[in-house]
Amino acid sequence: MKFLMLNKVRYLFVKELIQTLRDKRMRTTLIVPPILQLIIFGYAANLDVKHIRTAVRDLDQSVESRDLIGRLGSSKYFDVISFPKTPKEVRDLINKGEVTISFDLPVDFSRNLKKGDTATVQIVLDGTESNTALIALGYANQILSEFSTQILAKKLNRAGMIGFEEAGVDLQHRIWFNPNLESRLFYVPGVIASIAFLIPIILTAQAIVREREIGTLEQIMVTPSVLGS
Repeated sequence: MKFLMLNKVRYLFVKELIQTLRDKRMRTTLIVPPILQLIIFGYAANLDVKHIRTAVRDLDQSVESRDLIGRLGSSKYFDVISFPKTPKEVRDLINKGEVTISFDLPVDFSRNLKKGDTATVQIVLDGTESNTALIALGYANQILSEFSTQILAKKLNRAGMIGFEEAGVDLQHRIWFNPNLESRLFYVPGVIASIAFLIPIILTAQAIVREREIGTLEQIMVTPSVLGS
């Protein structure tokens, strides 16, 4: 009995395979959509946020402000492409979509750092793409935090607390399987699994509709009994 059931499945599989290869529409459904989905989700739908177009309004023009600008430009996240002089220029750049983020360093930036006071940096973001804006803000906070920590360490070392930079917690992260955090390495396997789940359902539905159109659906329904006899 088990052997007969396996034979029935084999006959049905061969029959559907032959019919699929004969039907141009089903061949197209089987090949073209999966390839397009892999290309689109693997390359077009990319959520990696790098090389963010950045403007910097540096009113201080000091060594410290240039150091901070250099840190922003040397990272893989920010591309400093504009240096506006007035708030109106910043607004125009944001409104036209020429930059996504702008840093405003005030005239007393370095003076406050040297005095030990808090130095403020204004960040203006284009919120039309909220996901990109939030990620860019996170990158900016990380760079500013590292800059602030090094400034504090230098100040304490000058005050006699030698070795402050070596003190504290050294956080080292290690990322497995996707060290560069590329989103396509996450999306493509998921797309493959989705395609493997959806394509058989689509082909089965097309096969039933095809058999109904040509009038052989009744034969399919009685096929196991015929094969069994």
